[in-house]
Amino acid sequence: MSEKRCTRSGLTIIEVSLSTAILGIVFAGLSIVLAASRRSMTSGSSVMDLEARGNRAMQRIVSALRTTDAVSVAAVPIAPFSAGEVTFQRNLGYQGQQTVWSTPNRLSLAGGSITLTENQGLGNERATQWCSGVTPMLEGEILNGVDDNGNGLIDEPGLCFERAGALVTIRFTLSTSTPDGEALVRTWMTRILCRN
Repeated sequence: MSEKRCTRSGLTIIEVSLSTAILGIVFAGLSIVLAASRRSMTSGSSVMDLEARGNRAMQRIVSALRTTDAVSVAAVPIAPFSAGEVTFQRNLGYQGQQTVWSTPNRLSLAGGSITLTENQGLGNERATQWCSGVTPMLEGEILNGVDDNGNGLIDEPGLCFERAGALVTIRFTLSTSTPDGEALVRTWMTRILCRN
């Protein structure tokens, strides 16, 4: 009797099904990782954009108020109160022994934006929007007569000014959403000394 040899020259249905299932699991895992990376990247770019806008706005505010007339800043309240706007005049230089002051300017929160109004009350008044996305109230604060966010101020608006003598504290909160709808909220704060 002769022995017959059986040679296999292909894959069984079970082997093909098992291989397909393993490949499906690997591809599903890769797609989850790629989707998470994409979300992280878009969220990161939203955070970077918000930080850049906030830093640029704070630099502009500080630059505008750095040479401010301390007398005009005196209208800014002392803690625990704050103001959502400040009217000021800048020192433009000296003419002989006299200080030359700019026309009145105002920094304010208008329609969710930090706005500089130059030549306030004059025929050539001009408003420039410096930064949008400002929240109505500072981060963590609600309108209830209490210091909700623990910063020593009561019911401060999204852009607020506070003073102690010639030292002015500037705070503002910006918000935006990532493409996935996640809310991003950041608050900036700095202090400047009005020297004039």
